[in-house]
Amino acid sequence: MPSEEEIGRIKELIHRIKQHLDDLTDDERAEIDQAIAVVGRTRQLVSLGMPRVRAPQPDLRLERA
Repeated sequence: MPSEEEIGRIKELIHRIKQHLDDLTDDERAEIDQAIAVVGRTRQLVSLGMPRVRAPQPDLRLERA
């Protein structure tokens, strides 16, 4: 659980970012929107989560008597 100090710092950071966003021109906002879209598409293509383990393949060898 984050401390109150950490939560306060994050809230302040969010507040500052929102202020800076308000100062952007329409062209700058469009560039940011385009960058966000590119990152979103890339994240859909790349999975950096937990590695997957394949199920073991069945042993198809015939037993000899």
